[in-house]
Amino acid sequence: MPNKPTEQVTSAAEVAEERLRDFALGACRDEYKDMLDSWRTLDVKAQGLTAIAGIFLGGLFALISKVSVHYSPFLRVLLVCCVLLLLTSFAGALRCLLIKPAKAAPSADIATAFAIGICDVADMGERAERTRIFYQDILERWKATNHSLLDAIQDKGSCIHDAQVALLGAAVILGFVACATILTATGSA
Repeated sequence: MPNKPTEQVTSAAEVAEERLRDFALGACRDEYKDMLDSWRTLDVKAQGLTAIAGIFLGGLFALISKVSVHYSPFLRVLLVCCVLLLLTSFAGALRCLLIKPAKAAPSADIATAFAIGICDVADMGERAERTRIFYQDILERWKATNHSLLDAIQDKGSCIHDAQVALLGAAVILGFVACATILTATGSA
């Protein structure tokens, strides 16, 4: 009879430990799903930036093909800067779309292999220890996966930021050149 309260305490501790492990695994999976959503969002932004920069480049090349000798050297330098910024933006957006190395999420095969190995053990104490080791291992794998994915997402975000800044710079320069062209054309007419 004295062993019964001890068994209940042990059982309550095991239940609490199991809930904690399940919570940790769920949190890892949720974080992974959120980061995958961020990854997809960054890819969509990069695709949009690539399209915008490409359209700007096409328009700018059309404009440059019609550049007259009336453009001052200063405006020509600005057009060259604009082309370089657009190429930088385009390249940065494409770089973001490149496949980034990141660790894969723990697979079902790994979990299945561990589960089969644990179930094959008859001794309950050893089974509990193997279960604890399994959860430690799988949580470490999730942690490594999520850190790896976060690093890749931060790299993608940095590429997009740089591409956006370059695109904004090109747009400002192009706006200045357009205004100067309009003012020059109006003044000479």
